[in-house]
Amino acid sequence: MRLRNPGGIGATGSFDLLMPPTCWLTGIPLAQHDVAVSSSIRDELAVQIQAPYCHRCGANRTRGAGHCPLCPQRRLGTAEIIRVGEYTHPLKELIAKFKFGRHWALAPLLATQMLEAWERSGQPRVDVLVPIPLHWWREFGRGFNQSRELARFLARRMGKPFADGLVRRKRTPRQSLAGSANQRRENLRGAIASKPLDWSGQHVWLVDDVCTTGSTLHAAAMAFAALPQEYQPERISAMVLAVTGMERNSSTS
Repeated sequence: MRLRNPGGIGATGSFDLLMPPTCWLTGIPLAQHDVAVSSSIRDELAVQIQAPYCHRCGANRTRGAGHCPLCPQRRLGTAEIIRVGEYTHPLKELIAKFKFGRHWALAPLLATQMLEAWERSGQPRVDVLVPIPLHWWREFGRGFNQSRELARFLARRMGKPFADGLVRRKRTPRQSLAGSANQRRENLRGAIASKPLDWSGQHVWLVDDVCTTGSTLHAAAMAFAALPQEYQPERISAMVLAVTGMERNSSTS
C-alpha cells in the first residue's frame, strides 16, 4: 500500500501581518501565546473533550452508565469512534469557519483537539489515517477537503502515515438535506469505494469533521468490506471532531 507523507495547508493567514490577531469566534485580541482562538475558547474545548461519551456510537452518556440506547440508531460500521465533543458551541462555529469559511489556519488547532481526544482514549493503535473523501466537484467548489487536512495534521503529530485510499464515486445530495438516517444511508449506497490497495493487517482510522447519523462513516467502512477478504483491514475505527445529537439535522460532508 502506498502511503503519503503528512503535509498540508499553511497554518497562518497573510492578514495577520496587516492587523493585530483577534479570536475568530469572540473577536477579542489574542494573548501572545494564543493562535486563532482565545484561551477561553480553548478552555471550553477542553471541557468538551473531558465529557463522557459512548465509544461505539459517539453519543453523550452519563458517566458510569451501562448500555447506550443510541447505538442501534447510529450504525457506524466501525469498531469504535473517538470524538472531541458534541456539535455545539464552540466546535460548531469553528467547524463552519474551517469548512465553509476557508479559515485554513484552524486545521492544526482542530487536529490538535482530535489528538488530545485520542490521547484521552488511551492512545489506541493507529496504523494509517484515511480521510473521508469528497466528490471531486464538491472539493473543487470548496477548494479543499477538510477531512484530508485534519488527517494530514494528525499524521504529522502522531508520526503515522495517511492515505487517500477512498474515492467518492458519485455525487450525492448534501447529507444535511437528506432527512432520516435511512435516507442518508440510501444516498450513500455505493458512493464510496476503496482504491485497489492492500490494507491487510492495518488498523485503519477514518477521519471526518462531523458525524450525524453515521451514514458516511458506514459507507466508508463498507467500501473496505467490498474488497477481497485478503485485502481488507484488520480493524476500522473513526476519529471525528464532533458528533451531533440524533434529534438534530446538522451539516455533514
